Amino acid sequence: MKKITITLLAIFSIFACKKTNENYKAEASNAQFLRDVEEQVTQVMVHDIFSPPVASRIYFYSSLAAYEAIVP
Repeated sequence: MKKITITLLAIFSIFACKKTNENYKAEASNAQFLRDVEEQVTQVMVHDIFSPPVASRIYFYSSLAAYEAIVP
């Protein structure tokens, strides 16, 4: 659980420190970034062998955070 939290914090902090992007709408509409991040989350869960309830909770929280980030 610690590894996934650290990984997600690192990913979000990299993008949070970036200056404003004039082309944010075009980049936000590209779904490949979200697929890549979900693949990384899956690889961490497979490596750490989470139980199904914990894995579903991790997917839910990360997907909810991604949704809230994309909405604006």
